[in-house]
Amino acid sequence: MKQKKFSLSEQETLRANPYSHKVTESQLSFTKEFKEAFWRRYQEGMTSREIIEELGYDPAMLGDSRISGIQTQIRKQVNSKDGLHSGKKRRRRKAEIMDEMMAKEQPSRADIVRLQKEIDFMRQEIEILKHMVSMSSSEEAKV
Repeated sequence: MKQKKFSLSEQETLRANPYSHKVTESQLSFTKEFKEAFWRRYQEGMTSREIIEELGYDPAMLGDSRISGIQTQIRKQVNSKDGLHSGKKRRRRKAEIMDEMMAKEQPSRADIVRLQKEIDFMRQEIEILKHMVSMSSSEEAKV
């Protein structure tokens, strides 16, 4: 069932509530404080409808499906690694994630210098080993 849209006067009423984070014609998002208060009361055994009303919203204006969705979304946030937050969590684009990963993986100047020294040392070891192998081969040829 499609949720009803909020009229302009309903939007103004919803915006007047300090727990409203963002209000549009079709959406209402809540502050972190609302979600914390909601979850605390829910854990104490209050119904979603009672909580909504106690926190200053008209349950009839929101409707049953929205009230049910509020409880579901808050439960998801409580159980998520990010926890409760105001509004909706913005999904990051793949490019943002890749940029962040690339920034984390950039070696420091000290790392580069250390790795270069390690490479130089290994090259010297390889030359020594080549020289030892060639000396060993030439001694065996003499025998």
